Amino acid sequence: WDPGIYCGIPFAANPQAALFYPPHWALFAANWRRAGIVFKSVEILALLHIALALWGAFVWIRRAGHGRGAAAAGALTFAFSGFPLTQLSHPGVLAGYAWLPWGLVAAGAGSWRGLAAASALCLLGGYPPFWPVFARLCALHAAANRGFRTAAAGLALSLPLAAAQLLPLLAALGG
Repeated sequence: WDPGIYCGIPFAANPQAALFYPPHWALFAANWRRAGIVFKSVEILALLHIALALWGAFVWIRRAGHGRGAAAAGALTFAFSGFPLTQLSHPGVLAGYAWLPWGLVAAGAGSWRGLAAASALCLLGGYPPFWPVFARLCALHAAANRGFRTAAAGLALSLPLAAAQLLPLLAALGG
């Protein structure tokens, strides 16, 4: 129970708690026997998200037909630009940002399954307002590659996949 939000709601209804985000399960497991979460493990999780963004951006740029050097430069710029580095203390934004290039990879490849997975992980990551940005970018990228219907299906499928996080919030808000 979180008494500090909306005059009290369950932690499951707080989307920023990200209780249903699988990488957070590893964080909880790493701190299982401790009274709280050690900040060093949160820092490690942030670095892993930066690495995920770096790898995803590299794959996305390579699949666009660019060479390894250009892909490395672009991926380094994406992963270490001002935006993610200013969000290191906000794990939800960082999680959404890390899954964005993987959503673009899936959208460009016409993979509705991959896009649904990346989109659901973006939603579950702890900052749902990032998801509309994610969805628009992936839909535009898919449309440029003539795969808008596939992207729409993947994005739509991600909503029931993330329902474990969205439904308790709607119930807490009276919806």
